[in-house]
Amino acid sequence: MASLDQLPEDVLLLIFNHLNVQDVLCVRRTSKYLCDLSCSLSLWRSIYSQLSRLLPLARAPSFISSDIPDSMHTLRRQYEQSCINAVRLARNWGSDEPVPTECWLIRGARSVEKIQLLGEGRWMLALVNERQVVLYDLLPRKERVGGATGRFPEGQNPKRRAKQPMRVFKKAQKFSVFTRAGGVGDFCTFESWLQEDELRVIISWRGERTSTDFLRVSLSESGLSSSVSNWGSRRDFEVFHSVNALSTRRSLAISLNERMAVVDDSNGLLRVFNWDTCEDRVISTWCPSPATNVAQGWSREQILSLLLLPNHVLVLKPTSLQLLPLPDSSLVTGGPHATASNLPQGRAGNQGEVWHLPFRVDRARWSSPYSSHDGGHSIKNLQPLSLMLEDEEMGSIHHFRLRLRESFITRSAPHAGTRETGSSISADPASAQAPYLFPPVLEDELPMDLVHYQYGERPFCTARSGGLKLLYTEDGLRMWVSSSIASAWDSICSPESEEEQVDSHNLNRSFKELLYHTPLRRSYPSEGLSICEVSGRVAVGQGRGDIWVFGFGFSETDT
Repeated sequence: MASLDQLPEDVLLLIFNHLNVQDVLCVRRTSKYLCDLSCSLSLWRSIYSQLSRLLPLARAPSFISSDIPDSMHTLRRQYEQSCINAVRLARNWGSDEPVPTECWLIRGARSVEKIQLLGEGRWMLALVNERQVVLYDLLPRKERVGGATGRFPEGQNPKRRAKQPMRVFKKAQKFSVFTRAGGVGDFCTFESWLQEDELRVIISWRGERTSTDFLRVSLSESGLSSSVSNWGSRRDFEVFHSVNALSTRRSLAISLNERMAVVDDSNGLLRVFNWDTCEDRVISTWCPSPATNVAQGWSREQILSLLLLPNHVLVLKPTSLQLLPLPDSSLVTGGPHATASNLPQGRAGNQGEVWHLPFRVDRARWSSPYSSHDGGHSIKNLQPLSLMLEDEEMGSIHHFRLRLRESFITRSAPHAGTRETGSSISADPASAQAPYLFPPVLEDELPMDLVHYQYGERPFCTARSGGLKLLYTEDGLRMWVSSSIASAWDSICSPESEEEQVDSHNLNRSFKELLYHTPLRRSYPSEGLSICEVSGRVAVGQGRGDIWVFGFGFSETDT
């Protein structure tokens, strides 16, 4: 009878493609022939592609020049490490008590208003003290300068590894700081867009002096040596545009991408800015009645939130969700006193699709409409969209999913962590067709008795894909896991014994306590809350001004 290592290589690689990551690593330890075969670049590319259909993964490694020695080995190693880290993170988060593996503690602020984790968890943007925006670099210095070359123990049990206590506190580097001049406003918020090596930020201040500032900062390492001292030097945000005539009310909706930005300009108007020219245009969200040609009451409500898409903008109001098209022909140049009377006649008939909500919304959170961090505004990178809505009257949280149109879906590039069969877009980017179908589908609902919170506004957020959500309850910070992500955890993290298999089916994976093994199990939070599902990092702002960042993932330097 022939042994396994006597089979042809193509047959063995076909068999390996049906194994999970842990099984491939176990096969590697049986013989030198199978070990060499398991180090095939094509094998790990295939495994990476299969995992990406289930879970959000780190950005695919870029091609390395063949002139560089061992370039193929390095590329294969990057694919392999990405797959291993994803499985280990899934095992940790899929357990009943996730254990942090890294931690940052940032002090010095009086208050924390907002936090965003960017760039697969490397960067953190924080609004503190109601007037200061700080960009932190969370990548350890030894990883920035290439000082860590640890090797992953291929036969190690990721689940057993997750039960080890977290490492000592790491230090976050202040990369850039912007402080508003002229005193503290009554209210401040920001939105950001990270595109390759440039971060763009819109900050809106509300008070006696209202203003909206457009900032950018380069994150490129070009021109810097690998020394820690040079890299530690700060870079200033560049203020390349500022507007002082927008709405003065407390609530403000902002959304942006690399081409443009959309800002709520009150009275149902939106102001659209071009990043390259800084020109601004005005459009209306009003929907007139067919009989009287007067704007209907629901369309004149205050705008709660905006989400900019390639050719549309999603406009959320307390009782409606509108998918508003943005054709260039409908934009008119706006000035400091632009009103609805400036808009051309007849344009109000093209106000897109509208979904009237079954309840009145108080606050909302969006997932990202794009499936990758480096995909830009391309229609080819759109994915199904998640929307978390808080019922103003009952206090319950509802999770809705906006599905992509059939013409936008191809079978070649499925989205990680969703129930869709694919998410790559084949439509022409110039097409004005709306990418999402109305009405949204209700995925999950958390009743008020489960998410009761009596300490003011409840902080909550959603991850990039919408598969993981965070919200504070009276019992602490909870992670709300969608059924698709929970199923993915089960499929890629096969139990290693009957006892683990029984336990895995008894775990409550839909709504679990996340900070059980941290000092913040019981704490008074601020509005600052963010999660990065790729790196496994969670940022939490405390009411007294501290910022905690917990990492539940693993990297090669952790071993």
